[in-house]
Amino acid sequence: MIMIGVTGHGKSSTCNSICGGNRFKAASTSQSVTEKVSGVLVRWEGKPDGEPLIVIDCPGFGDSQGRDTEHIADIVYKLRVIHYVHSFLIVINSDERYNQQLQSTITLLSQMFGSEFFQNAMLVFTKFTQNDDSVWARENG
Repeated sequence: MIMIGVTGHGKSSTCNSICGGNRFKAASTSQSVTEKVSGVLVRWEGKPDGEPLIVIDCPGFGDSQGRDTEHIADIVYKLRVIHYVHSFLIVINSDERYNQQLQSTITLLSQMFGSEFFQNAMLVFTKFTQNDDSVWARENG
């Protein structure tokens, strides 16, 4: 399972939620924190009887230091070592509108991994506002 998306959208935090602990460095900022592709072998939600899986965190696209080309090369290289990815989780900040950076990221990923990318891709929305009005609006449409 690999987290991909725009810088600052919550990929590392999503990895930590899936792992059931703080295995990846995360921060609540739009500045780049993850600098290299990294992964851990864990059990789902950190439970001893959970399914084993490899969780991979990637640097974000639209990197605050302009390192997208370097990050893309690192992602491609590391994924060639793994050979197969079961799930691409496209992590999207729920507070942001669909924008050019997100569109460019999805286009790039489909070019990198081919048409099969979308058969294994899931959207994950993060950073939902948690005040009472926001929660009520989400639950009641």
